[in-house]
Amino acid sequence: VIGGYGSLWLYDLGTGPDDPPRLVRSIRIPNVLTTAAQVDRRGYVWVATPDGETTGPHYAMYVVDPYQATVHRVIELPDTLRAVGDLSIYDDGVFVRSWRNGFSGGIGQVDPDCVVDDTRCAPSLFVDLGNVGGSLEPSILRIGDILFSASRSNSRDGRHSTDRIPVASGAITASAPFVGKTVTDGSSLFVSTRVRTGEPELVRLGLETLGATGATAFPDSPQIAYEDGTVYLSASRGATVTAFDAETLEPTRTYVIPEGAGAHDTFAFAAPGVLMLNGTTSLAVESGDVLFDPARGTAEMGSFQRELRLPQRR
Repeated sequence: VIGGYGSLWLYDLGTGPDDPPRLVRSIRIPNVLTTAAQVDRRGYVWVATPDGETTGPHYAMYVVDPYQATVHRVIELPDTLRAVGDLSIYDDGVFVRSWRNGFSGGIGQVDPDCVVDDTRCAPSLFVDLGNVGGSLEPSILRIGDILFSASRSNSRDGRHSTDRIPVASGAITASAPFVGKTVTDGSSLFVSTRVRTGEPELVRLGLETLGATGATAFPDSPQIAYEDGTVYLSASRGATVTAFDAETLEPTRTYVIPEGAGAHDTFAFAAPGVLMLNGTTSLAVESGDVLFDPARGTAEMGSFQRELRLPQRR
């Protein structure tokens, strides 16, 4: 699923370069912004809706039945979790990132069985992030029993933060004083940031202390993805994608992509060897071929495409 401005875009992810991702339907949820969305193991789509289309912080999030294209659950949010703008689904909880009013943030938790039992839909505050601003997608990244949370600064506090939070305690145990779009290989975090030094960098962080274990400068390229020992970077709507060795952080290959096929926040691996650039264009990283969805030119996705979210792991 990809969230957009008031819409959800659902995909058949395919199996690889010979069977690339394909847009299969869109669903409109009127009057709210839709950002992150993810399919759970039962097939329902959980949707983050931080604001109304013409109003401020929104006090509900949604679960959608993608087959009927209807709202299955409306989950009312307390003041401590208003304006949920991101989410990530696991068997022991749907973790949601609240933007509140832009001057504080929190992570909440909802029982995933809410979809089959409406008495289990009450969200609870998992951790208060304090005086932080908005987040970068993914603002919640889980490795084993640890959540990693990314928060921007706000106009009252210049503190950017990447935080390490054990699921068992809900307490922040380590922080890095910068933020960026983040991916993982399971043993490190890779962050595309310009906050740490003021210049664009690809930074590798250790999981225990969030200390930098490597860094390399690179022209401003906020979009980041990872697969099989390689980190991929691209500028938003840029003309190139650059691959880096995850161990050495040395560049290994540059791909040139056609005009109009540039990366959005959707930049992620949808299927093995297939890097989605935007909602209707992907890159086969082995051959360098650009793959076009049959919907290209007919689906108007606008300029607010959010991060591609793969289904919950079963």
